[in-house]
This record gives sequence, structure tokens and C-alpha cells, in this order.
Amino acid sequence: MSFKYAAQKISDYEWVLEKGVPKPITIFMNQFLYDQSEEEMWRQATWATNIPSVEKIIITPDAHVGAGVPVGIVVATKDYIAPCAAGYDISCGMILLKTKLVNDQINNKEKKRAIMKSIEERISLGIGQQRTSKQIIINKDKFLDILQYGLLALNVPEKICNKFEKTHHKVNKFVHYDKAFNRGINQLSSLGSGNHFWELQQSENGEIWVMIHTGSRGYGHQIATEFFNEGFEWWNNNFEKKINKNNKELVCFPVDSDIGIRYLNAMNQAANFAIVNRFLIAQATIEAINEITSDIPEIYYEISHNLVQLEQGLWIHRKGATRALPANHELLKGTGFENTGHPILIPGSMGTSSAVLFPKNSINSLYSINHGCGRVMSRGNANKNLDQDIINKEMTEMDILYNSRNAPKDESFHCYKNIDQVLETVEGSNLAKVSFKLYPRAVIKGND
Repeated sequence: MSFKYAAQKISDYEWVLEKGVPKPITIFMNQFLYDQSEEEMWRQATWATNIPSVEKIIITPDAHVGAGVPVGIVVATKDYIAPCAAGYDISCGMILLKTKLVNDQINNKEKKRAIMKSIEERISLGIGQQRTSKQIIINKDKFLDILQYGLLALNVPEKICNKFEKTHHKVNKFVHYDKAFNRGINQLSSLGSGNHFWELQQSENGEIWVMIHTGSRGYGHQIATEFFNEGFEWWNNNFEKKINKNNKELVCFPVDSDIGIRYLNAMNQAANFAIVNRFLIAQATIEAINEITSDIPEIYYEISHNLVQLEQGLWIHRKGATRALPANHELLKGTGFENTGHPILIPGSMGTSSAVLFPKNSINSLYSINHGCGRVMSRGNANKNLDQDIINKEMTEMDILYNSRNAPKDESFHCYKNIDQVLETVEGSNLAKVSFKLYPRAVIKGND
């Protein structure tokens, strides 16, 4: 059965799949994105309708095939947790900084290169634990505090804390996970690899911004791996319908079970790592730009995706999806965004614009929005089929500097959905409104 072609078109930007599934799935895509979507993504989405106690499922415009369920899914449950609907990169997220610079002040390669060099002296790149000359050192005791208390472990001023979606996620009972600890202790203030990036950007009126995308690094990945492995054993010991080991990401468990309680605490430890990691990279950015230009950038907003959170009595799983709380939402009371809703940070791809939006009628999408643009080409296919010389030439023609000899083919704009199509869907479905766009001027990637 083709689930994709069984979906009913509700409007120019919304589809509903009801046929062949126990719970309906709402899909936000325009016709272009719908035509482009993978049948396998739809099949993965239908699995989520079988999660015990599931209430509602949303597919975002950037959705594509993931592990277990698509990247670009929001799942609401009453009392079950499905770790695959948070994913391996727990609390991956965005942080955006605003400088007082304008394009004319950095509009030469030497100045941009100097900023990039200064950044790379302060943050490490790639998948390992390598360190740089000016990278901050976090000792064991402070690292353990960070896992439990997030930004609160660093005594960050309230003015800065108010720019974060959350300063920390509550850890009711801290557990020391040896493998995760060993993978993570030297990775704070590191970017990682893949789609993670540091990007110098320019607004349409010439203002200079910095957007950063990274998460909980090896710590979060190890936590996810351990609970997928344990969850596989737990599930097959408790249910007649077994899960194949190749599909261990499909495990789920009651939130009040021993494994459910431990997973939520471990996930929150990884989320605290991610929050602090983004903060430290932001601080390194402030130091680096100040060193080269004397400007002192300020944090505009920080927000995560890839999390499970309790909201209004439901467990909201967001994988490749970010919160979108509009004005007057109860979770924004007492914050600086109570009257406007909080900013939504949507990165494009290496070579296209990114966007800052504010939520509107996002109640229709479980107060969630896509976290980016979503892949349309696998890394393997990109590296095999795209021409390196052409990719390099495209980046040169767009006047975008990059930090390696060759621009990574698997992160070029050919590999991602068209951000204009994605934003058209978000605005057309009245989920959020674009406030402004940002265009890349220099990008740092951690590809190994």
C-alpha cells in the first residue's frame, strides 16, 4: 500500500493520512514538497501511529527518512516514551548571535578568514575529541555539574539566560554513564560534523549575524545508543510482538516504568550538555569576533530540537522539529517573549538563506515547526555523484568562504530541500511568519 498516495489533500499546504493507520497523521507540505517526499518517510511515519497512548502526529515540511521515524516528526503521547522520536543527537539545536557590524566592515576575504581562524582556535571540529589551542577546559567536577544543572552550573547572568529556551532540563536522579562520560568530557565547546555548522551571515539590510548548529555530541549519542540497546531487550522480554534487532530504534516504554524514568533523566543530562555546548561556542564566537573587529556580539536566541518534553499534560516528542510557542502561550509567561512568541531559528543549507520566524497559529502543529530544510540526497550519493570542482565553483560564485580545501559535497545546497518551498508551507499554513532572512558569508564545517 502506498501511504503517500493514500493521503488526502486538505489545503494547498496540509494533508491528512487516515487510511490504513490507527491514528490520523497531519502533514504540512505544499504540492512541491509532497511530490518530492519519499514513500519510505511516509511508511516510517505510520509506525508512529502504533506507539501506545499516542494522541497526535505531525509531519513537518522538511521531513525525510530517519532512524525509526522520520526526521521532521512531532508525536504527542499520554504516558509512553519513544526515544526514536527524539533521536540519537539529543537536544541538537541552534543559537543565533547579533553583531553590531555591517557587511562593509567585513566584506573582504582577509577579514572573514581572520574571524574564521580565530574561531577555529577556540572550538574543535569533527567527530573526535581533538582540542584546539584556546578551547575552554572543563574539569570533571564541573562537567558533572553541567550534566545535572545546565547553564545554572556556570552562573550565567540572568540577562543571557533569558535568551535561552531553557537554562536546564530537570534531572531528578543523576546517573553516571561511563561510556557517555568518556565520550563527552572533552567535547564541550566542539561543533561536531555532518550538518552541524558555524556560519557568518548577512541580513538583507547588511547586518552581520552568526548562526550555530550543534548538539550533545558523543555524550547524547551514547545515551541514545545505550537506551536503544537496553530498550530492545526490555521490549522483547515484556511483549509478545517482538522487535528485530535491526529495528531496535522502534522500542518504546511507559514513562513511569524504571527504564522510562531513567531514559528521561539521561536524556535531560544530554540536553544540559547541549545547552552548555551551544553557550560555550557562543562565548568563543564573542571572543573571536571581538579579537578581530572589537565588536561584542550578543546572543539573540537559543533553542533546541530532538527532545521529549511534558507540555500541557502530553509528552511531546520532537525529532527534527523545534518548539513554536506563540504570544500568550502559558509556557512563555514571565519571559521576554510573552507578548510576541519566541523566535524560531530555521537554517537553510550551505549556500542558501536561513530564516528567523515568529509563531502564529502553531497550535495546529502541536506548537512545533520544522527545524531546517531536510535532506533530499544522501551523503553517499552526494559524495559519489556530485562534482567537487562544480561545488567549489558555486561557493566561489556565491562569495561564501569555507574552512576546508574543498567545500563538503554532502552538505551543499543540492542535498537539501528548497528553503523557499519550506517557508512558503509554514507561512501558507499560518503556523509562523518569517521575520527576516539571513544569507551565508562564511561557513565552518566539521567534516572529517
